[in-house]
Amino acid sequence: MPSLEHEALVDMFRDQPTLVVDLLRVLGVDIPAYATITFGDPALGQTKPTTLTADLVLELCDAVGRPLLSVILEAQLRPEDKKMATWPAYLTTHRERRGCDTCILVLTPSRDVAAWARRPIRLGPGNPEFRVLVLGPDEAPVITDSATAVANPTLAFISALTHGNDSDGPAVLSAALEALITIDKSTAKVYFHLLNKALSAPRRQLLGEMLMLPSELIADLPTPDFFKPLLALRATQEIFFNILEARKISVTPEQRKMVDRCRDRKLVQTWIVRAATANSAADVFHDLGDE
Repeated sequence: MPSLEHEALVDMFRDQPTLVVDLLRVLGVDIPAYATITFGDPALGQTKPTTLTADLVLELCDAVGRPLLSVILEAQLRPEDKKMATWPAYLTTHRERRGCDTCILVLTPSRDVAAWARRPIRLGPGNPEFRVLVLGPDEAPVITDSATAVANPTLAFISALTHGNDSDGPAVLSAALEALITIDKSTAKVYFHLLNKALSAPRRQLLGEMLMLPSELIADLPTPDFFKPLLALRATQEIFFNILEARKISVTPEQRKMVDRCRDRKLVQTWIVRAATANSAADVFHDLGDE
């Protein structure tokens, strides 16, 4: 039975089919001028008594529904040697059935699995290599900008899943968090469960600090209201910036970033009180030295 992690990766594409186009473009694939994206039959044919079933098939179709490009999606969490035999069959069987260009896109959060999936598959004399498209950590976009993340929360989650432990991890997680607090809470809960499993212990602790929660709660967030502390902080920060704007007090980009990253709501409330009578940002942040 597929794991929760596997199903969650596949469900991302069921919920947002256009994501496959974004990822193919990342890999340099030419996208045809399609009108719609539909779901194809994941049962790709039979070899002897065994049915070949892919995780998901998405088809880019023209205005009358004819497929222009079929994408066979495989979410891969660990190496499976049998895939070296089934992936070529997936492609040739589906291509013959649908009569259009076809590719296999392997999505994995693991560099080791990505390296395994990139290996050429030998078919025999005259056909020395067969390759699939692989989107792993080295291909997944690094999203550190909050506006970019909010515009595409699922892509921001993929960025956090694949790069959360890298040097850019803190900025990637911060951007993803800004995006994920805007989506359906049940989906966000699944995403945070996957992040909890993918992140190192120090990064799990950091994620917990960003959520204003103990890190051990992220794996099994207990209620639909688990974002309330963070949302309350965001509202307080917004009030602070509104007061600064109303009183025509300017802050530096560094000071704005410092407030955005602050996870101490009481400290932000202190800044609000100061901003009500301050003449400059220095009066607000006077106890922070050069900050």
